[in-house]
Amino acid sequence: MSLVKNMNYYMLFLIYIITIFNILQCNALVVEEEAAINNLMIDLSYQSQWDQTNFCESNGIECTENNEHIKGLQFLQPISPDIIMGPEFLVFTKLEYLQLVSGISLNENFWEGLYTLTNLTKLTVINSVNTATMTGVFGSGFPASLEVLSMEEFNSHIQPQLFNDNNLRILTIKRGGPAYDLPSAVTGASTIESLTLPVNGIIFQGTAFYQLSSLTLYNSIGVPFVFNSFESFNNGPLALSFNSYYDQIGLTPFPNSIFLHNNITSLKVSQGWFDLSGSQIMNFTDQPRMINLEINDKSIQNINNLVLPQSLEKLHIENELITSINFLNIFQVDGLEIEIFCKITQLPSGNYSRIKMLNVANNMITTIPPDMCAVYDFDISNNQFTTLPMCMMCSYIQLGSKVKPPVLTPPACTNVHVTNYTTNAIFSPIVGGNIFLTGENLGWTLWQSEDLQLTNVELLTPNQKFRIIVGEGVGSSAVNEISIRLPDSQQLNIPYSYYPPKFNIQSPSTQSPFTLTGANFGTNSLSQVMIASSAVTGAVIQNDKVIFSQFPGPYNYDIIFGVTVTAGDQSDTFIYDKLIADPILYQPFTGLGSPGVKIMIFHGDHLTFDKSITKLLIGGVQCQIQSMNLTTISCLYPGLIQEEMPVKLIIGTRVFTSAYQKLYTCVPITNAQCINNTLVCNQGYTGDDCSSKIIYVKPPVLNGTSPSSNTTDTTELPNGDTIAHTSLISVVEIRELSGITNEIIQSYVFENWTYTAIGENQYEYNTTFSVGHVTKSNSTNITVVVQFFPEATTLSFANTTINMNPSTLKYKITMSSYPFTSPLNKLQIIMSAQFQVQVPSDQDLCSVVEFGGDADVNNDYLRLQVNDISLYGKFIKIALLDYRPIAIENIMIDPNPQDSIIETKVAIQVPHYYDNLVMDPDFSLLVDTKSASEKTTSTCEIKSKGLSKSQLAGIIVGASVFGLVIILISVYLLYKKNITVKIHLQKVLKLK
Repeated sequence: MSLVKNMNYYMLFLIYIITIFNILQCNALVVEEEAAINNLMIDLSYQSQWDQTNFCESNGIECTENNEHIKGLQFLQPISPDIIMGPEFLVFTKLEYLQLVSGISLNENFWEGLYTLTNLTKLTVINSVNTATMTGVFGSGFPASLEVLSMEEFNSHIQPQLFNDNNLRILTIKRGGPAYDLPSAVTGASTIESLTLPVNGIIFQGTAFYQLSSLTLYNSIGVPFVFNSFESFNNGPLALSFNSYYDQIGLTPFPNSIFLHNNITSLKVSQGWFDLSGSQIMNFTDQPRMINLEINDKSIQNINNLVLPQSLEKLHIENELITSINFLNIFQVDGLEIEIFCKITQLPSGNYSRIKMLNVANNMITTIPPDMCAVYDFDISNNQFTTLPMCMMCSYIQLGSKVKPPVLTPPACTNVHVTNYTTNAIFSPIVGGNIFLTGENLGWTLWQSEDLQLTNVELLTPNQKFRIIVGEGVGSSAVNEISIRLPDSQQLNIPYSYYPPKFNIQSPSTQSPFTLTGANFGTNSLSQVMIASSAVTGAVIQNDKVIFSQFPGPYNYDIIFGVTVTAGDQSDTFIYDKLIADPILYQPFTGLGSPGVKIMIFHGDHLTFDKSITKLLIGGVQCQIQSMNLTTISCLYPGLIQEEMPVKLIIGTRVFTSAYQKLYTCVPITNAQCINNTLVCNQGYTGDDCSSKIIYVKPPVLNGTSPSSNTTDTTELPNGDTIAHTSLISVVEIRELSGITNEIIQSYVFENWTYTAIGENQYEYNTTFSVGHVTKSNSTNITVVVQFFPEATTLSFANTTINMNPSTLKYKITMSSYPFTSPLNKLQIIMSAQFQVQVPSDQDLCSVVEFGGDADVNNDYLRLQVNDISLYGKFIKIALLDYRPIAIENIMIDPNPQDSIIETKVAIQVPHYYDNLVMDPDFSLLVDTKSASEKTTSTCEIKSKGLSKSQLAGIIVGASVFGLVIILISVYLLYKKNITVKIHLQKVLKLK
């Protein structure tokens, strides 16, 4: 084991040594170059300029990628006194560029050995170059890689080979020394594209320079320039510059051969070249490619007879002595930018609309002609004028530094007029368009406010016409508007619209990708796709189509829904209709016509989950839809009172209309009265006909560790008999059902509850359960609060008033979010009810289970009756789903009457919800005036003879108003897999 450990240490140490060696190898110059660069540092006193520990990290030194060779040398600090060098640089065989500073001169050894630097592409020399002592011809020994050679001064005779015996593309010589002169001719073919030379009055013909695009000449002191064969350089487009190193007066006329070169693109004339003040006409009209003309000759006082080419884009004249310029055709050139930095005193009148920009700042102009209102841009600051044309006065503040100084006090601007602008402009959402504004004295820019400039504006005609560029967007003129503050402070608002989205497809395929076509949909950044009032993520919006990666509906058979594209405040909906039959609502419509706002449930077929395309009208008034699925619609009924009320259902383009319904009228009965057209039982009575009396009991005794109790109670009947009875109520199970087939998708049976006493006669039970999904969070919490009400109480639930009878036990069931497998599915909370009555062995025994809607249509009731005693439960048809009152269903399942023991289950069925669900059922015990034996659906065991049905106590089925409530009596029990309450009556009810 120790041997293996030691071997590991040895391997790590070896890797470390190899790594260090590689690092050192990769960061070390070859010996010759390191020695050379070290000598250069010493010779040039560059110790403070370069990093001696790593030359490759120094300023001005660039090395190859592996740091083995010097790739570039750029000297930054001038040398004094001068030092002559040469072979020192030839050591750097991989050198690509070398830039020297003043103080470093190169001897003949460098130039003769230059050919060895086969990677050198650029060489810059500041000190004067003298090649008189070279044994070879300067220019013939250059490496083929050298493309750029720049020398500040050359002091030798130049041989023709410098121009044609190498691969130079750029050759620059700015000054010539006493020994400098040019060859009389250059023959052959030169590769030079940019040539800068000093001239001593003359230059060679340019026929050899067939690639030349830039020619820059520098003058010499006292030597008049007499060369006049510039047409020989007419081998292609040429930028020609006459630059000055010396301040002198031009001695010769402007060479007319320049006018014969019809490929000049740019011409610059500096001081000391030509005499431009005479009567010679400088006519450039035969220069179809000239775009730039610059005259900077400070030795003349006037420029006369200047004729500009039509191609010219920029004219620059600078001379403080010039007081007048004679432009023969300045107003005939379109789009010209003019800069005149002289001392001219006036501007000519003319068509300034053809001038793109006029900069005459810092002149001596005394009057600004009104024609200048048409110039596109200008700067007239620092002149001598004392007034301005009205167009400039109106825009004086906005023009700012373009007209100041002098600072003027502008008069009131009263001549701003808008003569027209584009009205009812409608644009494509992704293209946009233009709005044109015309008028007088509108200025050079448009402003939203006094200090905020309007963007995306093009000046078409100064002061008269603008193009406002409207980009991509959406919406109608109700939300889109351009606000403009005019120069006279008027506010102009211009509304505009985008075309609304429009579907044009008839019957799209359900194949993937699912695509709907149309126009003006915009893009995902501008618009939104919605189905059933919910935004659809993942849909790709293009201007003429909406693309879904898969079919967007929950299913594609017997379905109808809407796809809406919303663009701003405009939208269009495509109805996807694959119904196999028209929608229908089934009668009877129980409770229609009764007063009071309430939730109503309509049942039908071929309906939809999309309430955004659905309207339900009752008596012509819209019933606000709360929720809906393929077979059920719940809506908030407005409580109309009319003799006849048609029910009209509209889904997309499909319409269903029902027969008229008659108005419900409340009729008082025994033990009840009509209040607001609603039957209300008198105190102490309940049931659908108010004939059942409430049994008063003591509060149930609940177990501290589980919600269970086992107490036997007795009740004295009206005939004097005393009987014992037991009630058992349980919350047992959760089921998720398919919204299409009603099949059970998954279920969970409750177990392991925790118990807490939270108040007098009030207890809370909690459990958390999980269902079988693995694709989403699947933990759900359910809380059941059991509360006993010894006295009559009025409660509020889901915006509904609930009247609680005395001795009632109420369940409040709350659930957190549940992970539905589909938004179309529904949930059932299953409650179990068991009722047992002990009767004498010789007495007849009849039992019956009843379940149905109460007279006020807002509750379902459950009655488990044995002879004359009933366990009575109320299930309100409203629950709170995500804190909103939503209509629900209550369904009885598995009824099992067995003489003295009755069992059944009730499913509280709710639609899909997201975060929170609250239900509120209740239970109570009743003595019935109609015995179970008198009911046709009862199950009986007859043990006595001669008893008539009129001698048996009856059980009346009843219900309470507005509640999803089951009133539980007595004890709340928790068995192994459910919450169970056993209720035993503890008080004998004396009936009169």
